[in-house]
Amino acid sequence: MKKKRSWKFWVGRSFLLILVLGIGWLVNLIWFKPFNIKHFYDRVFVEFALASPELVTQLGVPVLYDMSKDELADVSDEKQWEEFEDLKDDYETLMSYDFESQSKENQLNTKIFGYFLKTQLDGEPFFYHGYPVNQMFGEQSNLPSMMESSHKLRNKSDIEAYITRLSLFDTKFEQVLDNLKLREEKGIIPPTYIIDRVLNEMNGFTGQGESTEINLEIDEDPVRSNILFANLKTKLDDVEDLTDEEKAEYLAQAEEQVRTTVFGAYQELIDYFTELKTKSNQEAGVWKFP
Repeated sequence: MKKKRSWKFWVGRSFLLILVLGIGWLVNLIWFKPFNIKHFYDRVFVEFALASPELVTQLGVPVLYDMSKDELADVSDEKQWEEFEDLKDDYETLMSYDFESQSKENQLNTKIFGYFLKTQLDGEPFFYHGYPVNQMFGEQSNLPSMMESSHKLRNKSDIEAYITRLSLFDTKFEQVLDNLKLREEKGIIPPTYIIDRVLNEMNGFTGQGESTEINLEIDEDPVRSNILFANLKTKLDDVEDLTDEEKAEYLAQAEEQVRTTVFGAYQELIDYFTELKTKSNQEAGVWKFP
C-alpha cells in the first residue's frame, strides 16, 4: 500500500522546485545571458554603478549608496582594460537577442545602447589618446566636488565613510599618476597651457596659490580652510546625536587625513606636472597624438 503524501510533503517539494528555479534564474541573470532583455539592461547598469562608487554617490542610488559610500573607484590601467573587455562581452550579449521579437520600446533601447557600446569599442585604438588630468575635469577636481556636493553626512556611518574616503586619496592619485606616466611614455603630453592651468588649480587647492600670503597674514591654515575639511565641519552641526567630543574627534581625524594623505597626494601630482612641463609645448590638437 502506497504511503499517502501529506500536504507538508507537497508544499516542501513545491518550495524546493521554486528555490531551484529561482537560483537558476539568478545564476543566469548574473553570470550568463538573462532570459529577459530588460533584465540584461538592469544588470549592466548595476555592474556599471558598482564599478564607480563615486557615480553611485552622485546618483544617490538606494542600497548601493550605503554599500559603496566608503569606497573610491579603481582607475588603474589594468582595471580600465578589464572594464573595456566587459564592454565587449556586453555588446556581444546585446547583439545575441533577437531584434525582431523585441517590443518597439526595447528595439529603441537596443539601438541606443548598441550605438553607445559600439562607439566605445571603436575607440580602442585611441585608448590612451586623452589627458586624464586637465583644466576642465579630472580626479583633482572631480573628487573634491563629489565629496562636497554628493557625499551625504546624515549620521556617524556617513561621517566615518567620508573620512575613509579621504584616506583613499593617495591610492586614487597613485593610479592617476601611473596612467599619466603611461601616456608620457607613448608621447602623449598635455600642452603647456593645460599644465599651467592644472598646476594653478592644484596649488590653489593645497594653499600654495597666489592667495597663500594673504592666508598666512590672517593665520588661516590651508588645511582647515580647505573645502574637504570645511564641508565636514559645517555639516557636522546638522547631525543629530553627536556629542561635542565626537565632533571634535571626527574633525581631528579629517584634518589629519587632509593634511597628510590628501595634500600629499596632490603634491605628488604637482611635482609630476612641474617636471612634465619641461617636456611640453604649446601645440594642441588630436593630430599631435602618435
